[in-house]
Amino acid sequence: MKTKFPEITHISQLDFLRDEPEFIFKQEGNFTIVFYTVAFPHTFGDLDEFGHQTEEAMIRRECRGITFDKDGNVYSRPYHKFFNLNEREETQKNVVDFNQKHIFLDKLDGSMIRFVEMDGNIVPFTKAGYSEVAKECEELAVTENIHSFVKDCLRDGLTPIFEYIGSPKYPIVLRYEQPELILTAIRETKSGSYHKHKSLEETGRVYNIPVVPNLNVRDIETAQELAEEIKDTEGWVVRFDSGYMIKVKTSFYLRNHNNKEKINKPRHLTNLILNNDIDDILPELSDVDRKFVKNKMEVLKSNIDKLVKEATLDFLDCNKNYTETDRASFAKRAKTKKNPDVMFSLFNGSDIEEVIIKRILRYTTSDTKFEQEYGWLYE
Repeated sequence: MKTKFPEITHISQLDFLRDEPEFIFKQEGNFTIVFYTVAFPHTFGDLDEFGHQTEEAMIRRECRGITFDKDGNVYSRPYHKFFNLNEREETQKNVVDFNQKHIFLDKLDGSMIRFVEMDGNIVPFTKAGYSEVAKECEELAVTENIHSFVKDCLRDGLTPIFEYIGSPKYPIVLRYEQPELILTAIRETKSGSYHKHKSLEETGRVYNIPVVPNLNVRDIETAQELAEEIKDTEGWVVRFDSGYMIKVKTSFYLRNHNNKEKINKPRHLTNLILNNDIDDILPELSDVDRKFVKNKMEVLKSNIDKLVKEATLDFLDCNKNYTETDRASFAKRAKTKKNPDVMFSLFNGSDIEEVIIKRILRYTTSDTKFEQEYGWLYE
């Protein structure tokens, strides 16, 4: 199992992709970034009759943010596209040659970052360029040591690749103590070859920057067993000396990827809590996320108590010093209150807390609606 990366020097080598809808050629300042937005069955090309990647397939797999300067020359080359174990015919366990030298690197749960130089400044880019994640990373995680290292790499025709972890605004599944950039690879920009991991470790010592750890897993069978058992880990990148890579993800991570979206979006979290479905998710969460959810539950309860108290006072005020008890007379008074619909429900004898909860749930069908009406509920 040998891995060959295509030599890419100019954007014209990717022109055959311009009419394919899943590939984007995006202008970012003086740069052009090429990346895929969605993966169809043939987006990354097929193998030839000998089971090898064709030249076209290899170039397709480079479109994960490969960047060209204003003259069309290749400038930055982040990771090629690689796949999960058993995801495709070519990554079946019985097809991958695990006799070739390989290591198991920590699969960090963050956003891929590489850098470009713009107006004399070293600027972080994600796959799609100077995104909101890149801006946050620039503010919170780019150190002087990283800045110096990146500048040296760009001068030498290298693409250093980092993972930005611990984002306070854009967490994925795992939670980290603080925002940080971890060096995960160094790539020859034109040839596409990867530096060995030992070279990365030496670079980390020289520049005093963190490097993704080799987790010293014994073999692929051990990794698969661990993947069913361990928590608080996304998994491993199995990296071969040739540059070939596959991913092995833990069951914990795969289960929690959907749960993470639910607990990080206020309307989803509210739905789970108020419909008493949160108990089904809590056992699947990490200790950190369980604590996060329980804190949110306390805040939500406190704010619902305030809403109940507020509505109770409004309802009492609607009836204060009034002798008319007919619905029409009450309606006039109720319309002066913040939530007339709640007043009418209470007038009909409904339980006040149940009314408040039902009203909140009606707004959990849309992020926009929830944010406008109840965006403050977790403050």
